[in-house]
Amino acid sequence: AIPADGLTGAALFYDGMMLSCERLCALFARAAAAAGACCANHVEASSLILEEGRAAGAEARDLLSGRRFAIRARVVANVTGPWANRLVYPDRPFPKAFSAGLQIVTAPLFETSGLGVAFTSRQEDPDSRMSRGGRHLFAVPWRGRLTWGTTDTLYEGDPADWRITTRDIEAFVRELDACLPDRGIDMGAVQHAFGGLRPVDERNLMTGSQVSRRYEIFDHANDPGIGNLFSMIGVKFTVGRSMAEKLVDLVFGKLGRKPPRCRTQTTLPGGDFETFEKLVTLCRTAAPRGMTEPEIEETARLYGSEAPAILSSCRPTEDPFDRLGLIAARAAHGVKHEGAATVDDLVQRRLAPVVPGDALQWRAIAAQALDRAPV
Repeated sequence: AIPADGLTGAALFYDGMMLSCERLCALFARAAAAAGACCANHVEASSLILEEGRAAGAEARDLLSGRRFAIRARVVANVTGPWANRLVYPDRPFPKAFSAGLQIVTAPLFETSGLGVAFTSRQEDPDSRMSRGGRHLFAVPWRGRLTWGTTDTLYEGDPADWRITTRDIEAFVRELDACLPDRGIDMGAVQHAFGGLRPVDERNLMTGSQVSRRYEIFDHANDPGIGNLFSMIGVKFTVGRSMAEKLVDLVFGKLGRKPPRCRTQTTLPGGDFETFEKLVTLCRTAAPRGMTEPEIEETARLYGSEAPAILSSCRPTEDPFDRLGLIAARAAHGVKHEGAATVDDLVQRRLAPVVPGDALQWRAIAAQALDRAPV
């Protein structure tokens, strides 16, 4: 699919893929709770509690009931992503810009044989290790579709105000179409769009690459003079666990204590299976009649060793296009074991729909699951 004119070479590299970053975050929370953490879903930290120049906790609000309460702590770790500065500097405008990243999802527009394809845009990327040319875009097979990414545009303002607009999608589609003119990429091919904000590396602010490639941990004892307060700004899922270990060690140091041995270099809930092939075999045995092989395999990938129990709870069906039994079983699992508390929480961050059409269809099922097993 890549135009051959001017093509001089290529590189093959190996990477990992997550089917649902939302489910991964929920599993991090479950693993933390199993290790002794107190996790509170739908709770917002609205401001810091300051006593004698030190952070002593946070004022919080339950977003479901509206109730306000205080969370006391000897050391506060502020890990709130794009909102980190708002918590530390509530009276200042946002001091940093962000890079807005956008991805789109389309039907498979060309055969990739299971491989993702990276190709060069016309926007310069000074950090690229593959060439000194333009920024690299990608098309990656994802759950029967293609995911295209990623934009890198400057955003300044309140993170809560950022939205993906039709104009953003149109601009990205034009860029993709210019890179692969024979593929016929247009707005009609777009099934879904998603994205977010990433920290900007100010050293590259005026160049073609704006995204920070590193994480940072700040001790706010000097700026703005608040003791017992850390902020951590990260950029990658792949280093998230390592970052957390470093931050926890710093917290113990602030308390004047030696940090215990880290216990998080292990699998997340659902990760205790020997091989994926053996897991799929167990899932086939547990699945009711009429369940298709793609449904069985995707359930195994999304739920790991918890998938056989979910599949065994499905009602049998003779209709290969009837997915409602499987979605109902997954919804019940999300309420009972994954802390889902609202329909949106359950659909968007537990059931992992591929496109918005699935989410709309599954909302009634999610509501029934919440009614039957209220939290």
